[in-house]
Amino acid sequence: MIDDQTKLVFISYSREKSDYVRNIVERLLGDGIQVYFDQYDLKHGNHLIPYMEKSVNDPNVDFVLVFCDKSYMEKANARKGGVGIESTILSQEVYNNIEQSKVVPIVIERDGERTFVPTFLKDIYHIDFTKDDFEKEYESLVRLIYDKPEVRKPKLGQRPAWLDDESVDYSEIRTLIRISSLDVTSERKLFDEVVKVLKELIESEITDGPSYKSIIDNERICRDLVIEFYVDRIRKEHPVGINMGEFLEYLDNNLRFRNDPPRQDLADFFKWEFAVLFATILLKFDRIDDFSSLFNKTYFVESWEKTLTPTSFTHFNFYCRSIDEILVRQLNLNKISMQAFLLTSRPYVPYFDSRDLSAADIVLYHLSSISGKDRPWFPRLYIYLDGHIELWERMQSINHSEKLLSLFEVEDIDSLKSKIKEATNPNYHYQINFGWAPWITDYIVPDKIGTCR
Repeated sequence: MIDDQTKLVFISYSREKSDYVRNIVERLLGDGIQVYFDQYDLKHGNHLIPYMEKSVNDPNVDFVLVFCDKSYMEKANARKGGVGIESTILSQEVYNNIEQSKVVPIVIERDGERTFVPTFLKDIYHIDFTKDDFEKEYESLVRLIYDKPEVRKPKLGQRPAWLDDESVDYSEIRTLIRISSLDVTSERKLFDEVVKVLKELIESEITDGPSYKSIIDNERICRDLVIEFYVDRIRKEHPVGINMGEFLEYLDNNLRFRNDPPRQDLADFFKWEFAVLFATILLKFDRIDDFSSLFNKTYFVESWEKTLTPTSFTHFNFYCRSIDEILVRQLNLNKISMQAFLLTSRPYVPYFDSRDLSAADIVLYHLSSISGKDRPWFPRLYIYLDGHIELWERMQSINHSEKLLSLFEVEDIDSLKSKIKEATNPNYHYQINFGWAPWITDYIVPDKIGTCR
């Protein structure tokens, strides 16, 4: 009896390759794949044709693996012997089903550039065991059987929000982000347009909780356009860390609402959101140098006395009282942190999801604490983290650890180990008893850093 999870394949081959094919069958069985194989399943006295027809046509059979050598090709094309009978049955499956994906030719013999594949299988995607990298081809076969391709199709994204909401004019932002390489003047104009749009949204009438939240919902259109802009630059191999930092600095200095706490909280929420999003995107795309530029940059922000003050990335870790204490009551939601809930409930597939956001938030917490920034970053999203943080767990690798040296502002791996060992865990957590935010040593033991290739 085959359960729903077990994969089942039928083996078609020529007797001349019995030993070779049996070795492959044994590997498939070892990898949890059930096999119809005549050397195991066809008993003396059994009729050949009913066995073949039953096996090939069995709805439980996921794939028919056809091992193609010169002998198999000649017998199949001539419809000779057992191979000829099998090929007749299989060709009906191939020719009668335009979208067939059940029959998989596997090349096991060739003569130079010539492969020995029967005529009825010539136009079907095949796996080639005669290539130099046999293990890679075998892995491809196992992945095919289990439907676990090496390159997976990304999740379907969301319909762009700006298709349905034009209450604010985003046309200039769209025009600017289509420019593949902005000069300083054009990029500053983009910053201006983003600030202009956000001001329009924030300055709209705030009457109650639902209208307050609608402003946050509508901001997502602007947010996604900015994300698309920077993702496009990343894909084109442009450095983006410093530019993202300049964006945050410009946003903070130009999106201010004096003597208007509710609107200032909205502005601060958007700044905090962009800071977490930028960190998430750079980690997701493995842009460590850009992440280091963003995190270690000195930010000059305008004080309420109108003077520029140097500060660090942690400046953008705003607490927004109107959102976390007032909005949550107005919407009657039982949330430990409304800020965290709003951010994690607005992922942007396929670029990041709530887990990616939470992991980046915790990385910022660890880095700010270890690096001795102005103040540690409070990881509001830690309550949503489910799983590991690969950035830290891979630090056992020498190559990976060396990539992170600039991030920690150290010269070598020994200094990196010492810096992590000497760092004090702030033991941050919400006042409500919800456990402590995880510390970096929960993911990597300092003495194991850089101990393997």
